[in-house]
Amino acid sequence: MRESLTELKQMLKKTTRLTNQLLLLAKMDSGSHQLRRNRPQPPFSLLDSIEKIVMAKLAAARRKDIDLGLENRCRDQNAPIHGKQMLIEEVLLNLLDNALRHTPAGGVITLRLYDAAPGGERGCIFEIEDSGPGIQPQQREQVFERFHQLPDAAPGGSGLGLAIVKDICRLHDIDISLHDGPQLGGLLVQLAFKR
Repeated sequence: MRESLTELKQMLKKTTRLTNQLLLLAKMDSGSHQLRRNRPQPPFSLLDSIEKIVMAKLAAARRKDIDLGLENRCRDQNAPIHGKQMLIEEVLLNLLDNALRHTPAGGVITLRLYDAAPGGERGCIFEIEDSGPGIQPQQREQVFERFHQLPDAAPGGSGLGLAIVKDICRLHDIDISLHDGPQLGGLLVQLAFKR
């Protein structure tokens, strides 16, 4: 009975998350989340948002014995950025969810925050790197398509997370790119925020 209840609770949680993701996509498609270019969004601390998401996912990382770490090398420790905080936090949550799902038990996930090169139009860089299997270069654009999942993808995904990430990044003029993880050997996702 207890196992059935736990399973039911997990299924309800996944269904609720999927429903929320579909609603967010529908809102973004309808334009109700359009940022007003003539009215700048108030700044908020990207570091605070990252720490909030990490704390929310710490138990999941511990269950898989994953070493989850955060490195902050920004001159301004708070890393203030402009935008809709709730949407940026959705990006962070989706990226960390993906890393946790694809990183094997006993693996490593490292989140990094640092300043972009001076003089450019990008101010702050966020990276999440994992020790999972990574994504082949020829498949990296496909993973941003709605409902697309790689054939060898870890179970539990809906194929919406990275599509939402891409749409929110486009809306906020955030450059997103996928790379081979140079330190951990898995996938490295990089977000470059504008100044």
